[in-house]
Amino acid sequence: MRAAGVLVFAAAARAWAPARPAPRPRAVSLNVATEDPATVADEARVTKKSSLRAAPVLTDARDMVQVFEDFEADEASVVQDDGEASQSPLGYATDAVTGALFDLLHFGDASGIEDSSKNLRVLWARALLDDAGELEDKVAHNLLPKLTRDVAKWDALKPAARFAEFVTSRTKFIDAAVDKFLAAVENSGAGKPQIVLLGAGFDTRAMRYAERIRDIDGDIYELDLPHVCKGKSGLWDTWVAEHGSSSYKKPSYIPYDLNDAGDPDKATPLDILTSAGFSKERPTLFCSEAVLFYVDDLPKRRLFQDLLLASTTSPDSAVVLTDNLKPLLPSPFTHEARAFFEDSNFDLLKHSARWGGAVHYAFAARRDSQIYDQLVVDRQDTTVSYLPILSHGAAALQKKPTFENAWYAVAFSKQLERQDGDDFDELGYTPYATRLFGEPMVIYRDATGQINAVADACPHRSAPMSMGRVGDDGNLRCFYHGWAFGKDGVRADVDQFKPDGTLKKNACSLKQFAAEEVDGIVYVWRGPLLEADAGKLPQKVPDATPTYPVDTILDYKVGFEYIVENNLDSVHLFHLHDGSIPPIAALGMRRSNTDNLLMKAFNDDVGPGHVGKLRGALKPNKLVRFDAPNIVRHGGVSGFHEEFHIVPIAPKRTRVLLRQHLPKGPILTTVTGFPGVPKFLEVLVNNWNYHIGLEDYSVMQGQAHMIDDLGAPRINKAGKGDDLIFKFYNWYNKALENDGGQPYFARWTGDNEYNRVIVGDGTARDWSDIDDDELRGTVGIKEDFHAVHPVANYPPANPDGGGGYLKKWNAQVALFRALGIPLGFNPKDE
Repeated sequence: MRAAGVLVFAAAARAWAPARPAPRPRAVSLNVATEDPATVADEARVTKKSSLRAAPVLTDARDMVQVFEDFEADEASVVQDDGEASQSPLGYATDAVTGALFDLLHFGDASGIEDSSKNLRVLWARALLDDAGELEDKVAHNLLPKLTRDVAKWDALKPAARFAEFVTSRTKFIDAAVDKFLAAVENSGAGKPQIVLLGAGFDTRAMRYAERIRDIDGDIYELDLPHVCKGKSGLWDTWVAEHGSSSYKKPSYIPYDLNDAGDPDKATPLDILTSAGFSKERPTLFCSEAVLFYVDDLPKRRLFQDLLLASTTSPDSAVVLTDNLKPLLPSPFTHEARAFFEDSNFDLLKHSARWGGAVHYAFAARRDSQIYDQLVVDRQDTTVSYLPILSHGAAALQKKPTFENAWYAVAFSKQLERQDGDDFDELGYTPYATRLFGEPMVIYRDATGQINAVADACPHRSAPMSMGRVGDDGNLRCFYHGWAFGKDGVRADVDQFKPDGTLKKNACSLKQFAAEEVDGIVYVWRGPLLEADAGKLPQKVPDATPTYPVDTILDYKVGFEYIVENNLDSVHLFHLHDGSIPPIAALGMRRSNTDNLLMKAFNDDVGPGHVGKLRGALKPNKLVRFDAPNIVRHGGVSGFHEEFHIVPIAPKRTRVLLRQHLPKGPILTTVTGFPGVPKFLEVLVNNWNYHIGLEDYSVMQGQAHMIDDLGAPRINKAGKGDDLIFKFYNWYNKALENDGGQPYFARWTGDNEYNRVIVGDGTARDWSDIDDDELRGTVGIKEDFHAVHPVANYPPANPDGGGGYLKKWNAQVALFRALGIPLGFNPKDE
């Protein structure tokens, strides 16, 4: 199990368990060994009757009831007492440094502001973000001291704006909810709106919405500490005098310590609001922006119980927050957030979480309110996804299993650029060539920057376009006779049309595949060109934790299904890998800890998966999910997650495009800004991934031999976590049945359309016997020909690949030994 954390990116090198495909195409068998001869005979008859029939249900692998009960029992037994809000030593140090800085910047300031730490830090950040074009907030600059406010416009400080992304995202989220709420009130005729801001500090929202609040006769109430309320009042008066209008309604600044909500001897926040003019009969929006971090657990509970979600507060209320909800909602999962709000008759309209649930972005409304219907008119997609990337395409394939009509990642965008060795080629650089289920294709950027995916066969005389070059003009030129093809694969070196507008005889184009680029990953559609649906591409959950991606490429000489299976398996991380790289060891992934791994199955709106935790842990810290047809996603509650795009190149060839997302906070943002650090981080993580891959590769090759060559059952007796393996192969078998057999490319139809014929019930061939050498291909003087692209030059298939993996790994081994860090398996000297 990969617990997520900032270091876990290393452990995330998961294995992609290889194995050789069966010599004959067939549905993967999940036969269970049994002592009942009648059962054995019956299973034999089923196999003989139809090689594509779905495998029989493996009951103990499917259910795993006791394992799931153990998970839930342990979860219920772990109780966290209400505690006090606290801050890390780094937080205290930051407050001290910024406090001293703001003392200087506000020296002689006549506004009377006493606070000089967090609240002012956000105000200055807003001014800086506005000047950098990241956030529109002209008010913030006007609230700063006249003598020093232009510091926020210094060009030297603009790079610092990227550290304040949290301020930008939470502002936009809450502003969108405020706009939605005010529009709903107006359209429904529910009455005069009220907005209650909890502990907003020196926020500018009241000023920015002053004109609109005046026009609809609304009111704003702000609950905050006494000295902050005094400073806010002075800032409002100054702003109105210099930039506003006397017609604006001044907010009610109500001195109140939110931690007093937990004291039964003190007035409740509702009583305090009511005494200031708040009405329970008016539509109300409660806003909480990054303030509950500083509120103890007990008063936090009572704030929700007695105010924010209380049935007695307002019948027409809504809540928007970008805040910490622990211990009320410790996990980041949307389904749990939805249940939390539904307990109080609120509907969760929009939700995401950051940093493993440390911050929730949530907008919810009372179901039976007058404004509810208006708020849900164009509600955003609230697809339940346990991981921060969702896919409507994967969801559709779960309902109707098939390998057709789906997007497949085939390359990282950087692989389409000029590579080493092409720098001095006068014809241009080599295009990226690959196969998808054995069908040859070439991918290149044309002069407009558009990605083109085309068949690897020239329409002239079918010479491989992969032997050609992409010139400076963006055209892909055939290596044989020089025919050039540009945008959409259309021939570009001759005029296509006669003077009368008809096509010339030599007008032609390459067969085209639909291709899209998303976040630096290139996807190709396997299906009719005109039916390609960009809405089925993977997409990030809105407002998810910003991340820093690290990419790794891994090659395997086994079928893709074995690699999917291996990445869905959490238990082997403890036993097989046994702390073999430092991050895995640090996370307790040792053989001795295997019994403490607890798992529970889930099915979110994308696909099936597991939630995992260690016995005694407060919350889950491991997620695994299968996104049909070929993606495995891992994640954890810290915001770390990784995606394994397991690309079926050919029957015995698979390439994995692994992207690991490291949660991007101020520290990682700072460190990766130094020259050389991103490359060092990439090499380090790549080598860890290669190492884990090699450990899996050896075992899985042996497993594949036993299963495919010698007929051993895939799952004989089920173990912990095998229910998810069963679900994958159940899907896999249904896809084979729906598609009429193996999805691998057999041949083109021989006509000028280059339509494909799949293997079906035939034998899938890997074509590796065409090459003189498995790495170099068929050797030529000017250009080599490779029967199967891409060449398997990355580990684990090629341990010496990946920029000299073994040499770099051995250097790391020497360093770890010198530092006294425990080592696991070393492929060269152990």
